[in-house]
Amino acid sequence: MHRATIFPYKRGQAPVLMVIVVFAILSILAVGFILIHVSWVSIHALLVKRGMAQGRLRKRSFFQTQLGAYTVSLLLSNLLTSIALTIDNRWLQQDHVQIGALCSAQGFILLLGNTAGAYFTGTIAVHAFNTLVCHNRLPAWFCKLAVVSGWVIAAVIAILPFLVHERKRGPVYGFDGLSCSISMRHSVLTVLLQLLPMFLAISISLVFYILIYLVLRGTMVIRGGLKFNFSSEARRSAISTAEHSLQYHTFIRAVVRSMFWYPVAYTVLTLAPTVTDLMKIAGDQVPFSLHIVADTSTAMFGLANAFVLWRTLRLLAPFIANCTVSQERSNRGRK
Repeated sequence: MHRATIFPYKRGQAPVLMVIVVFAILSILAVGFILIHVSWVSIHALLVKRGMAQGRLRKRSFFQTQLGAYTVSLLLSNLLTSIALTIDNRWLQQDHVQIGALCSAQGFILLLGNTAGAYFTGTIAVHAFNTLVCHNRLPAWFCKLAVVSGWVIAAVIAILPFLVHERKRGPVYGFDGLSCSISMRHSVLTVLLQLLPMFLAISISLVFYILIYLVLRGTMVIRGGLKFNFSSEARRSAISTAEHSLQYHTFIRAVVRSMFWYPVAYTVLTLAPTVTDLMKIAGDQVPFSLHIVADTSTAMFGLANAFVLWRTLRLLAPFIANCTVSQERSNRGRK
């Protein structure tokens, strides 16, 4: 086989890849647990509704909401990313990266997962602002369209590298300095397909969560026209005159504070991969240790988002329970 298709590791480098594989497996387990729980809740609700199982029939669980649909899609994208990074175990075993079908598969799955992750990170921020702050309820078909669009966009972006053929630079999916993703020789595609989605996700998330914070703090009022309150008395007045109770306002602030960790985790975990990509584009030599940190950070997406979701569900649990009890009392009153 031609030497250009094999990229050997230096002595002692290959075993370090196990760090990436371990965190990828941890993310797979964390996301898998959440997805199994989602499946169980849905199946149990269906069985209770049909009288085939006993238990409370909740009016609506978190995973039946539009926010739940976006969150599950985010976790699925993180699952794909982690699965792609477990392929590093193959490079570890053979002590080199070999360009071929497996390398292309790793690059494709990794870009698919990362692009979808960026899309749904931004979508969650926009949806949170639209529903929790603006109190706009979008139809179910819009949510379905948004989810399908996200996966279609991610799939198209991940397929594009297969359509690019340059003899001088070789295939787009190739050796990236550590394993397989967009080859170091394709700097323009690295910017367009890898960095741009990340920057858009971070920018959209930060902008909308800052707007949410300003509205919930009372600094900005959007009802009846845009208005800013810079004094503490004006902010308290804006909160007290809101259409919802102070208790509901406090609850929403707690939920948003928990959800704010989505963009925070995403921004922190994309820092090392972004620096690595920028160094490669500039033609600088990227230290092997930075490659490891970058891919380990990427492998932790699922673990971080599963933890954020778990914290959010803990905050939502009392609210969902109260809705269930209220529904049961209402049903008994009608009988």
